Amino acid sequence: MMYAKSAYKTELYIKFDYAAHLCVLKEIMIRFLFMVIIPFLCASNACALDKADCCKVQNDTAKTGNKVFDRGGHEIMPRFPGGEKALSEYLSTNMKYPEDAKKNGITGRVVVSCSIEKDGSVTNAKVMKSVEPSLDAEALRLVNSFPKWIPGSRFGEAMRVTYVIPVVFKLP
Repeated sequence: MMYAKSAYKTELYIKFDYAAHLCVLKEIMIRFLFMVIIPFLCASNACALDKADCCKVQNDTAKTGNKVFDRGGHEIMPRFPGGEKALSEYLSTNMKYPEDAKKNGITGRVVVSCSIEKDGSVTNAKVMKSVEPSLDAEALRLVNSFPKWIPGSRFGEAMRVTYVIPVVFKLP
């Protein structure tokens, strides 16, 4: 803000940054589109859009014909039985820190991607971010040993969902 004095009055000049405000306006419009307009169109019969058109759909394999839904509206993500706290407890109680990693003082976060099936089972676990081979193997063992999850759903129908889980290894 700048003030300019003249003989008769003091005027206030506000410096307006049009580019920054246009970026904010664009972001608001995009959020409104994805949060309000597209879910409304998909939920109603107001348009000829199929529900699958409102989100990114991938065919898993030609032989299974399963679809994996990555994002969209009216969806419920899969949940570990007992919630996030139970997931953290499960990881900490069942983790077997590899001896070679302990000896070398290796710590880090292994990011694992997996699919939560329609029945809640965990499949297709893959390491997305590696730290060290023994820690990666332990993270995969932990994810593959999960009990059945509460499956994700989209428009009330159970769906296969890709889920990303960070497994943190730290020494006491």
